[in-house]
Amino acid sequence: MKQILTIILITLLSFNNAQAQLPDGSVAPDFTFTDLNGVTHTLYNYLDDGYTVFVDFSAVWCPPCWGYHTSGALEDLYIHHGPAGMPNVDPNTTDDVMVIFVEGDGSDLSELQGSGSSTQGDWVTGTPYPIMCTGNDLTGNPINTTNPTNAYQISGWPTVYRICPDKLTTDVGQPSDPYTLVAVCAPPAWSCTGTSCLDLGSGNGSFYSLSECVNNCNIAVTYNCKGGADGVTGQGDCFNPGDGTGNHTDSLVCEQTCIKRSYVCTPGVSCVDPGDESGTFPTLIGCQVSCGVSESWECNPDGYCEDPGDGSGTYSNVTNCIQSGCLAPLNVQNVNFINVSVFPNPVSDILTINGEYSEVNIYDLFGKLVFSSTPKKTLNISNLNNGIYIVRINNKKAISINKIILSAGSFQMTFRLQNIKYTKNMNIDTKKYEI
Repeated sequence: MKQILTIILITLLSFNNAQAQLPDGSVAPDFTFTDLNGVTHTLYNYLDDGYTVFVDFSAVWCPPCWGYHTSGALEDLYIHHGPAGMPNVDPNTTDDVMVIFVEGDGSDLSELQGSGSSTQGDWVTGTPYPIMCTGNDLTGNPINTTNPTNAYQISGWPTVYRICPDKLTTDVGQPSDPYTLVAVCAPPAWSCTGTSCLDLGSGNGSFYSLSECVNNCNIAVTYNCKGGADGVTGQGDCFNPGDGTGNHTDSLVCEQTCIKRSYVCTPGVSCVDPGDESGTFPTLIGCQVSCGVSESWECNPDGYCEDPGDGSGTYSNVTNCIQSGCLAPLNVQNVNFINVSVFPNPVSDILTINGEYSEVNIYDLFGKLVFSSTPKKTLNISNLNNGIYIVRINNKKAISINKIILSAGSFQMTFRLQNIKYTKNMNIDTKKYEI
């Protein structure tokens, strides 16, 4: 009885503290899982096929979760509206909905099946839609190696998300008739003419986003400054006109010809671009390093990874953000990264670059170019002051951006002293070694 009361108390607390939920209108992080029947499912595959997806994040010990699960609301939704041909779906289905159950608290299959004192019952028997187990199977091996709970910022059980085909999320609570919420999703707006992608404004298009249309219709990806001509202050970010007529094929080049970015530092809090070129730092990373603000990444409403500049992003690096299903940042779209390695780091004097490239430029944290070179295996940067630098390596089609620490003196001192034989009257030039 004490254990049951404890579980109920934990459940109530989880609801009362649900403050950090993934905001409505956020782009849904993608995830792939294997259900209890060994079938693999990928969220974005269903969305790209035009299905509205309901994802039920629950915990096996949670009484409200059990109550909604056994209400039959999602069961009816899946049977009568699920994908045609899927197991347990009615042949007369409307074929426009998918339902996924995620046991998000890491419980094992045995608990999903109703075994033990930490579960409300058998969650598997009679459930027609796929179930994702985030714990171990009956032999003690993990069924799935990833758990989308953190990506979705689940702060209370249950949490039911409606994810529209445009990949935008809404926390819908525990609706008794969830199918009424499908019609709220925006219809596909973008249409392909063969030479361009257009939003006809009628909602009768074939694609839910410009990028989806461009990718599927093989329209050339080009970029223009928002608002007008290149090089004019105040043009802002770049955008894809959707018809291949943009002035730039590289968004990074486009960004550089539009308004110059600059960032204002609030130490330890944020780095913000005021949008008028008045910031102290020309680069976000330079501002973050100098001001002690952590790099972090979030999926913005347009579906692209973006560093908010205040450390509040969900992902610690851009790679994890992209792997969640979000698109690469706008400022690196269509820019392949050179396969090069830069070492050692920290470096004392000689920087080695392995790989083919055409040019390397080194900038300080204020964006000042302090070193430039044509392709070389090794670079002598001993004339630079100790500190943090941004190394940009490029060729005609690709770039590599690296952060290095130059720490001349201490490394050389340690190494050289290990190879000096001690003599009674040995003198060491402290200026040379810069202790």
